[in-house]
Amino acid sequence: MDIKSFIRNYGQYYWILYVILFLVTLVIHLRFPFIGDDLEYYSIKPFTENSGFLDFITYRTMEWTSRTLIETTLYGLFTLPYLVWRVLDTFVFTGIAILMYKIVSNAKDNKSKLIYSLISCILTFLFFVTLIPSLKSAGYAASTVNYIRPFFALLLHFYLVKYILNNKIASKAKKVLVYAVMILSLIYGINHEQVAALTFGIYFFTILYLLKTKKPIPRILYINIIIVMLGLAYIFLNSGNYNRIEVQSEAFFPDYGQLTLYDKINISVFNILNYFVSCSEIFTLFTFYHWFDHPLIYRLLCIDTITLYLLLILGVCAYEFRKSWFKTFICFIPFFISLFFAVLVATQNGFLIEMLVSNVTKYGYHPIGMENLIISLGIYVVFILCFVYSLYHLYSSLKGSEKGKKIALAVIMLIFLGICTTLTYGFTPSWVALPRMCIYFYACNFISGVILTIYLFKQSRISQYF
Repeated sequence: MDIKSFIRNYGQYYWILYVILFLVTLVIHLRFPFIGDDLEYYSIKPFTENSGFLDFITYRTMEWTSRTLIETTLYGLFTLPYLVWRVLDTFVFTGIAILMYKIVSNAKDNKSKLIYSLISCILTFLFFVTLIPSLKSAGYAASTVNYIRPFFALLLHFYLVKYILNNKIASKAKKVLVYAVMILSLIYGINHEQVAALTFGIYFFTILYLLKTKKPIPRILYINIIIVMLGLAYIFLNSGNYNRIEVQSEAFFPDYGQLTLYDKINISVFNILNYFVSCSEIFTLFTFYHWFDHPLIYRLLCIDTITLYLLLILGVCAYEFRKSWFKTFICFIPFFISLFFAVLVATQNGFLIEMLVSNVTKYGYHPIGMENLIISLGIYVVFILCFVYSLYHLYSSLKGSEKGKKIALAVIMLIFLGICTTLTYGFTPSWVALPRMCIYFYACNFISGVILTIYLFKQSRISQYF
């Protein structure tokens, strides 16, 4: 039986791929140690020190964070055995894969369902693996509840928006249910600051695109963006966020109040440049653990495989839609640079990586010596110019068709917004929280990778063999 016959006969069982993803992810979850903030939360101390749920939520909202809905989830989850989180979080990552498949593809035949599900599952697994060092920095359970659940809620929200816009819902009860879940998932997702900013950016650029192309704007988009703006107002007006900054400044960064706006932007920009160029959790490697004392498996986990894949697929797109070999080579340069650094991480070679880390302090970019300045700026400039060109090449190659133009603009928008979410680097005094600031950067690169891979498969000669 050849592969075409196999897909024709067994492609209907594409859901098995999600079962496999669930089982593999569950095994990894069962290996996660009990560390960080999880130790405090599972001691039930934060809960028993307050007289009941309302007292706990009120205290946390007024004194620590605007994540009221997320804190509510924490309250409920951490009164249950740790195994419950392990299973529920596995369902969440499997749900992310399913939602990505539903949002990005319009698969109708068995071949498409199988191939697109395989793409979604593989890239979701890469996204999950990339997140492990970031999640570890504050405890796996606490980090996933604070960062991954809002991301899942955001994907669910946009899936339902797509469903509402593409389907006429006949049943009134079903319509009420779909709208209710769409709004509730949005409200829960934007309870996280970075998700709220990311969602606002997506709706802003979407409405801008519709206005520019003189297309009608669905009323539902206005409703959703109003909800997002109210969520952002709640975040900015919440006293707990400001109290947390004061407490963390005293604990981690007493000089934080002396930083100017330029200093904070400087810190943000060069930290994300280091992450992007190296495609590695170099901050985690050098700050939380001494990387030379850890086995190969940990160093490999610190490699940002999802961003590395995105850089690769941008180069592959340039090859597939190439205008010249020279331009294609330019589009591959960011991938080659990041792959080089990833190899250095995997082989315990501190060459250049130690320089990148030492050049960026908690006060910003301060290279030690002229040699470090020239080398690091040279790497940054080459990477940025070639990366920007690869996005331009993608747009110029796909703008000939309406579908291709939308794909290119969506990817460029997501990458831009993902980078923007990391601007929080310089606006938090909690230096130990920096690895988690990259989570939505990874998320946007993950979504972009899925979009481009599925589109590339549809357009390329590879699909002829299936």
